[in-house]
Amino acid sequence: RSDVMLTCNSLRISVAVSALLLVLGLVLELAAEAKIFSVATGYLGFFALLAAAGVLGVTLMMSLLPGTSKRLSECQH
Repeated sequence: RSDVMLTCNSLRISVAVSALLLVLGLVLELAAEAKIFSVATGYLGFFALLAAAGVLGVTLMMSLLPGTSKRLSECQH
């Protein structure tokens, strides 16, 4: 199925989304610790950190699928 294939572009996007979620989660957690925002901000930061790990984990699992490594080996780093 071509709709779930991991391409060079989708790999870059998923890593960038994961990094942005990680930064967002850290900022929200620090804001919650400093009591700048409510407790809900801490939960939102926690879920952003979990989502960052989840996106990266799913990307890793998709990159391990058969046939994907050959397609990704042609990516320019």
